[in-house]
Amino acid sequence: MVKKALLLIKDKHEGALKASLKIKDILKAFRVNYSEEFLSDKDLDLKFEDVDLLISVGGDGTIIRCSRIVKANIPILGINAGGRGILAEVKPQEFQEALEKILKGNFIIEQRMRIKVEFKGKSYPPVMNEVLLIRAEPLHTPTFKLIFSKEDELSEKMDGLLVSTPTGTTGHSYSLGGPITYENLELFIVTPIAPLNRLPSLILPPNPLSLVANQECLLVLDGQFYEKVDSGEMVQVKKHEEPVRFVRLHKRSLRQLHNLGF
Repeated sequence: MVKKALLLIKDKHEGALKASLKIKDILKAFRVNYSEEFLSDKDLDLKFEDVDLLISVGGDGTIIRCSRIVKANIPILGINAGGRGILAEVKPQEFQEALEKILKGNFIIEQRMRIKVEFKGKSYPPVMNEVLLIRAEPLHTPTFKLIFSKEDELSEKMDGLLVSTPTGTTGHSYSLGGPITYENLELFIVTPIAPLNRLPSLILPPNPLSLVANQECLLVLDGQFYEKVDSGEMVQVKKHEEPVRFVRLHKRSLRQLHNLGF
């Protein structure tokens, strides 16, 4: 039973604001305590004390941002208030009925794997979709190295490397021709970007990986944060110890593929 909810609302978005007003009326009707915050480009330092449910009101980017800052074990309900809504569970026209079901306890929890990134001795917030290491200099093609273990590695000239979770396979990985997988699997999908010699996407167990290039690159996390990586600097990628949890109304395989219209 949901006793306290936290609404995270896309800032300066009319659709999200209107939806949040209706959501708050429903929460009041069910006597659910709630608080609200507006999400901008900067992550917030939020208090999750006694919160049973995090409600994301916005688009896919809002859900991704929520997945990065949510406290472990608190499930996220994604309500689409604009955009494609590939990651969202509830569409705008159905959110009243859906929210009433959820507040009555008629829902299930789905877990999704996340990625942990370490660079220069620093651990970054969890990544739900993808890690991108891409060249910063457009005139020269770097050599990227993907290291699986001390004995196993791949090296090739290319524009970049994308490491995706199963959730991220409907994002940039999909645009680059990568495969779509069941979202609840635990694996890495590594997609080379414009390699000199054609190299297909690799589906790998979620064992630690290292990424390195011989030129300056940019490290981009979930398309919402980036940092400069100098030549020879190693980026470590591994499975995050905590999955992200989502509220679902029913079980469904390839949920995001259906949301894409297939």
